[in-house]
Amino acid sequence: MTILYLYAELMGYQIPVLKEYVSKYDADVHVVHWDHKKLTPYIPPIIQNITYYKRSGLNYSSMNKLVEKINPNIIFVSGWMDKKYLKIAAKFKKKNIPIVVGSDTQWENTLKKNIASVIFKYTYKKCFTHIWVSGPFQYEYAKKLGFANDEIIFNLYTADVDAFSDKIKKTSDRKYSKNFLFLGRFEEIKGISCLLQAWESIVDKKGWTLTFMGNGSLKKEIEKSADVILKDFIQPSDLINEIQKYGFLILPSLKEPWALVIHEAMSAGLPVLASDVCGAGAVFIVPNYTGYSFKSNNIEDLKIKIKNILNMTDAELIRMSNNALERSKVITPRIVAASFMSALKQNVGNENNY
Repeated sequence: MTILYLYAELMGYQIPVLKEYVSKYDADVHVVHWDHKKLTPYIPPIIQNITYYKRSGLNYSSMNKLVEKINPNIIFVSGWMDKKYLKIAAKFKKKNIPIVVGSDTQWENTLKKNIASVIFKYTYKKCFTHIWVSGPFQYEYAKKLGFANDEIIFNLYTADVDAFSDKIKKTSDRKYSKNFLFLGRFEEIKGISCLLQAWESIVDKKGWTLTFMGNGSLKKEIEKSADVILKDFIQPSDLINEIQKYGFLILPSLKEPWALVIHEAMSAGLPVLASDVCGAGAVFIVPNYTGYSFKSNNIEDLKIKIKNILNMTDAELIRMSNNALERSKVITPRIVAASFMSALKQNVGNENNY
């Protein structure tokens, strides 16, 4: 089995899935990835049977020769931004190789999205056999792009569930950590101002704290508040231990296609309070069971939900924490890998396919 990824910027959360291809499917995995003008300094680890190629060193001709040499059984393309990737996809689709494109874009009934979906049907769609979406909001967009139900695969993203859950304190009688955590970029699109206003308007916080962890242009605005704790961005490997100090994740985004951090938090046993635009919320947040959702950019609704949490007992919080951990396992690296491999034509009744 040989798998080819034609990827944008490679991030750490992809590595557990790549490892699954090797361990579960005995696959050789080849990953072409963007290495120029990256958003993060992440460098993928060296892993047996996984080979990385820098996109900056490949033009169409050299990439085509590389793919011919690799001779993949299946190809994943992480979107339709890279025109060279699209040319490769179109060529190898003609060889009856499954070409799977990824999408975390939500459908919005705007003129721009409607025009784009029509154009896609007659241009880019011919490059792909399947679309791999992260959740139900993305499924709606995939349908608009012209993909049939049997051409749509779910479970595009996953947290490293085992890595986060292994650190959880297992005792049921523990004192619950009454610390809220915002984790992400300090930008207006993340709903920072909404969260600050809601939090500062609550007089009796019943011993709870709010920590902002990350960086961004609104750092100085956060620093002005005497009622919050501010911490710098930390590496994903350090987050696994750090997140255990908190009891609830808050994500008040104004726009958020997916939000992997919701899955990461629940994998660590943290319930989540997130705005209703977060794509991952539709999968992981079960109201009153694993957390809460609130109307995006609605300070009063956010304030009400925070107060609900402040009034919960330790026993209720621990129960919700356990529920969040349980819910996090609906998507795992193994499930993500199996979802992708389902695009291959399987032999009915052969259990070794899975």
